[in-house]
Amino acid sequence: MNHNVLSRIRWLWVIGLIGLLSGAIAQDDWNTFVTQDGEFRFQYPTNWRVAEEISINLSGQDINLVIFPPNGLDGSRLLDNRIEEVMENVIDFTSDGLSYEDEIEEVELDSGREALRVEIDEVLVEGGENLAFESSFLLVTEVEDSFAAILSISFRSVNDRELTEVVYTIADSFEIGRFDPPGEGGQKGEGDVPNPNVGDLPTLRDYGKMRQNTADWQAVIAELEDFDLIPRQGELLYTEELLSTSMNGVYTEDNAVGSRSADVVMGAVMSFRPPEEENICGFVARSTFDRRGRVEASLYVGVNAENEVILMETGPDLEEPNTFAIESPVDFYSPNHLMFIAYDQMVSVWINGVPFIAEFELLQDNADFEEVFVGTDLQMSCVMSAMFAYAIED
Repeated sequence: MNHNVLSRIRWLWVIGLIGLLSGAIAQDDWNTFVTQDGEFRFQYPTNWRVAEEISINLSGQDINLVIFPPNGLDGSRLLDNRIEEVMENVIDFTSDGLSYEDEIEEVELDSGREALRVEIDEVLVEGGENLAFESSFLLVTEVEDSFAAILSISFRSVNDRELTEVVYTIADSFEIGRFDPPGEGGQKGEGDVPNPNVGDLPTLRDYGKMRQNTADWQAVIAELEDFDLIPRQGELLYTEELLSTSMNGVYTEDNAVGSRSADVVMGAVMSFRPPEEENICGFVARSTFDRRGRVEASLYVGVNAENEVILMETGPDLEEPNTFAIESPVDFYSPNHLMFIAYDQMVSVWINGVPFIAEFELLQDNADFEEVFVGTDLQMSCVMSAMFAYAIED
């Protein structure tokens, strides 16, 4: 990972959702949050805001928490088999944005779990005045046979007792397992996707797995093969840790990747905050170019500025684009996982592992293509992480 990307991830992880304040700490009314991969869950106050990005970010009244579950620590190479080493790794990882006191304290949560705590002195602001807090700390705790970390930063009115109580309660509720897939925004709930036209497509558990900040595409493809959704033959075309408008931009021949197969699986965690109605954010597959580098044919799968999931097939043999659009069940203003399979003249789409569109029929035969290209179309305010493209071969 290059230094600029690492610095950006560290800053996201440190600052989280500073400024998104919402209500008081109502500790008698709690919800359950399940991560998108279904492998980690915890309790949090009902009136708090929660979002899963690189980390899990929570914000309540004058409190902001940033949680790294065990697989998040592992993906960032911070996990170890000793809690002391995990604490030192996290301190080092966040040292560009935070300064800590020297003393690390051993604590025990109500359940008997062992944990380590270190106080935060300041948030370090490059080119500006550092921010000091009266009550902020980093906690690393046991979670079964692994560990998780939680950064807590408080503002203004929250005293140390209040912060400690709510953070320790949340940390004590951490669980590892195989839990029901989350609904919108990662919260376990009813009616994940209000779309009855998904046939017998299965819900996926491994859709969002990551390894060292990149998509664990082997696990994703293995699950699709196990469900007989794709044949057991193919190759990875490429994968990217982080893509954005400023770094990658719109789809062109220069940033496209060639493939011998028109059939493909593509997926990523996407967020999209379009400033204009015409903007789109998504994937391009089955693409061909003319001699002047202009797109002749393509399959587009993504999200538009109206928060609709759109599928659009274009080509010289089509009088008009073959298009389908449907309102997304989740708001892509926050990160959500989008994945699709284009295989055997059909396209199927999953959002956060839940089937959303089944068997959108493609009109151009894949036998028409000798070589095709795939890529991403990242128009203004489009960001992707853990993106991968995999060519299906019969």
